[in-house]
Amino acid sequence: MPKWLGHVATSSESIPETEHWKEQWDRACRWYERCKEIEIKSLEADLSLDDQDIIITFFQNCYHVQDWIIASRKDLKSKIDEFVEANFEMKACRNISDGFKHKQLTSKKHPDPDFNWYVIFDPLEMGSNPLRSGMTHRLAFSNGTAVEEFDVFNLAKTCQGLWESFIKDNSL
Repeated sequence: MPKWLGHVATSSESIPETEHWKEQWDRACRWYERCKEIEIKSLEADLSLDDQDIIITFFQNCYHVQDWIIASRKDLKSKIDEFVEANFEMKACRNISDGFKHKQLTSKKHPDPDFNWYVIFDPLEMGSNPLRSGMTHRLAFSNGTAVEEFDVFNLAKTCQGLWESFIKDNSL
């Protein structure tokens, strides 16, 4: 039973500290679900600025799962650091999270401080259906020797899947 303090108990009062990370994970999952809805919408219409904001917010919440896990389970810090560094997609997620928060990225931990979000229009994508948008939103990052390009929705799916695997592999 949560401690009664004369108000609604917060998660820090009712959930063991080692489980606090789940709050952020749940939030990232909710933002991912919104991204999936926008992906379906994007088949017929280009993304609005609000849609793009939702996608950016997913990446910010997805990346910050690591902060919450480390704060809840300090014993996993080195595993989290290795996980992020071993997966270019997680470094890209960090780049997006920090890149849309700060005007300039100066830390060496960002693979590409000048990453690019761009749109491709391909009329062939429309096929015979004039209601299809033909627009694809992509992200490009330099990895030091080449450029890694991602469809924004595929990158979101990959990042979400990487966290799911990390959580499962570490019995969280």
